[in-house]
Amino acid sequence: APELRTYYCRATRYSAALAIAADVSMLALGGSLKRREKLSARLGDVLALLYLVSSVLKRYEDEGRRREDLPFVHWSVQHALFGIEDALEGLVENYPSRLLGAALRLLVLPLGRNVRAPSDRLGHHIAQVLITPYIVLLLTQIYMTRKRVYVALALLEVALFIIPTMARSY
Repeated sequence: APELRTYYCRATRYSAALAIAADVSMLALGGSLKRREKLSARLGDVLALLYLVSSVLKRYEDEGRRREDLPFVHWSVQHALFGIEDALEGLVENYPSRLLGAALRLLVLPLGRNVRAPSDRLGHHIAQVLITPYIVLLLTQIYMTRKRVYVALALLEVALFIIPTMARSY
């Protein structure tokens, strides 16, 4: 999707940054990388967040690029990319060798941090969408389409339609 091109480019760049950071870490630290749990955890965080980014983008594509899903895609990807930069920053800041850490910073974050966390406005918009009955219907339809009807979800749907009308009457 053209509107998500930046996210694809950043995911590719951070994937390359992870490969470089992992290779340098294995080369420089060898077996002691395992004992340096915080460093290896940060590399794992980058990998997990890259997986989330690719999963969100793939699902958006597979489900037909629905416009109403875009705010969720933007928030999820921005949150993950911010976390990736946070993990990479933590990695280079806490590298055992200051010289190697500085060199690694030039490779994985050459321009410093340039991704912002998702805005509060976007978060508020998503919260508003999530509390509308329509989205709840969409989410509960996934469960209701199976052979069994889940009574609790049906009651939740009824409550979501009744509560707003009751609130307006007061």
